Amino acid sequence: MDDSKAFPQRVLEGLSEAVKNIFHPSFYERTLREIGMRLGREVVSQVRQSHPAAPPFQREDYLRCLEWMKTHWGWNHDVKVETNGLVSISIPHCPFGKLAADDPHLCQIEAGMLGGIAGHHFNFAKVEICRGPDVPPKECSLTVHLERTPQSMIVEGPSFPLAPAEEKQVPTVGPEIEMFAQLTPREQQIVRLIGEGLSDKGIAGILKLSVRTAEGHIAKIREKTGLKSRSALIRWAIRINHDR
Repeated sequence: MDDSKAFPQRVLEGLSEAVKNIFHPSFYERTLREIGMRLGREVVSQVRQSHPAAPPFQREDYLRCLEWMKTHWGWNHDVKVETNGLVSISIPHCPFGKLAADDPHLCQIEAGMLGGIAGHHFNFAKVEICRGPDVPPKECSLTVHLERTPQSMIVEGPSFPLAPAEEKQVPTVGPEIEMFAQLTPREQQIVRLIGEGLSDKGIAGILKLSVRTAEGHIAKIREKTGLKSRSALIRWAIRINHDR
């Protein structure tokens, strides 16, 4: 046992372990994102007091929130704004230290905070999490998509604002999610794009496939799911996107 740990660190470790053992994993992740979103709302409130802004919000309003975190919370991450609606955030050292070595879900707190702030400003954000290889993790990164595009729907990561409702209940895995989980990663990408309203040709263009190959994947999806009509497949894909 490491007796050099500070009391707050021991408390956080115990709390993390207890919560993981109580909650369903998906609910645990969502709870961490909710914690991050609450922190994000606090940041937005503080920034609004000194820099009132009315919609439509600009990317500069989002970056102002990140600068506030650096100034007031000692948040030392590097921020790079891409030209295509992306904000890349480099995390040299994990703020959770060794605690994150045993609990990779803690990344969801920062994802919730950064995604929640962006979702508040633009009514949509999606956060990609790239965890560093070291233990505890170093050189992690987050990519925040500020626009809802077919490309942003393909990538893995939570979307914001989070869907309402069932967060008060321990979620169960329904048959539709089980059916989605049985698909290959490529088929899952295609389902997400179908849920965004793309045609077979549009899906082929996004994924750099031939139209015939895209049609073959879609036929396989319909065979696996038992959804015989295109309209039934679209309705199911929309529900999958909403649940994710």
